[in-house]
Amino acid sequence: MAYFHQNLRYHEDTKEKRNITKEDIEFLKELQKERNTQDNCGTADVRTWVIKERKDYLSTVDWGYDYTTLFESENVCDCTVDDIYEYFTNIDDYVTRDKYFPDIKTLEYIKGKYIKVSIEENIYIAKTDKNDLGILIDDELVDFLREYVCESIELLYWKEDWKHEYCFLTQKAAENYLCKFGYNHSEDAHTYCICTYRDPEIARLMDIIETVNWDKI
Repeated sequence: MAYFHQNLRYHEDTKEKRNITKEDIEFLKELQKERNTQDNCGTADVRTWVIKERKDYLSTVDWGYDYTTLFESENVCDCTVDDIYEYFTNIDDYVTRDKYFPDIKTLEYIKGKYIKVSIEENIYIAKTDKNDLGILIDDELVDFLREYVCESIELLYWKEDWKHEYCFLTQKAAENYLCKFGYNHSEDAHTYCICTYRDPEIARLMDIIETVNWDKI
């Protein structure tokens, strides 16, 4: 059920007014041209652009999850994919090794202490820079890693989620923002076109921008 603010108040309009300038007109003409000629991305009018990015959140087995990560939580050891590879290729228990690493490959270092794995019919894929390694993730593996690699390793469950942020009138403006401030977003962030026709104020404003002959103002 939606809820609405009960204490919305208005105040006197104190914004100083001015006449429209030639620069204002040129800006509106350029904005009109950009909106009327850019790709509609298969999206119906009225179009605006947002920044779409991953905002995954922790979950549990019971609540469902999309992938897991192995995480060293106490910051007491440097646990990387290389470390795990080293342990698995040198342990004497070949049965255990072959269970989790049936096809040993040379692994690449993953920055930090995270190992990302994705679900695929009970087989999880550890993502490295150059290789995919099939790993069966279960409690036995976590116990093994705690014993031989690092005692504070945890298995975390994650749900994938996407968020829309900000609002831009053109694709170009959205791209320029992401080029300048992309470091504030995830590596999956990208511009995304959405339809905002249900907002009559935006619809009316965009109609004015796109159809008025600004040369006659």
